Amino acid sequence: DFGTAGNGYKTVVGAINALRAIGFKGPYMIYVASTQYGQLHNLIDPTNARAEIQVIKDNIPEVLDVKVSYELTAANMVIVQMTPNVVDLAIGMILTPVQWTEMGGMITDFRVMTALAPRVKQDANNRTGVCHVTNC
Repeated sequence: DFGTAGNGYKTVVGAINALRAIGFKGPYMIYVASTQYGQLHNLIDPTNARAEIQVIKDNIPEVLDVKVSYELTAANMVIVQMTPNVVDLAIGMILTPVQWTEMGGMITDFRVMTALAPRVKQDANNRTGVCHVTNC
């Protein structure tokens, strides 16, 4: 429960330690559900007025950023190692401009099309640098 001060930080450290244990050493992007994202903005220590999200970014140098994901349901977090051996961009169709005319050539329309998707990879042992945490 990220609503309790310090739990978000402890959960992130635990997940990163799990990734490190199987050889994925960062850098990491952290995606959290909107409920937990809001909870991470609570002050972890009122005396120095720092939000828990800032403590995570400041104290764990491998963390590139913490972002909200509206696709994740409440109490879920995903940590991804952002290196080409873990995730890259699969190009299904290169950036292609398409042009056509209408009204007997009086109007020229343009559209730019492409097909891209993130591709998550795994190593020879079927491990990946993605950690899905639930009940956080």
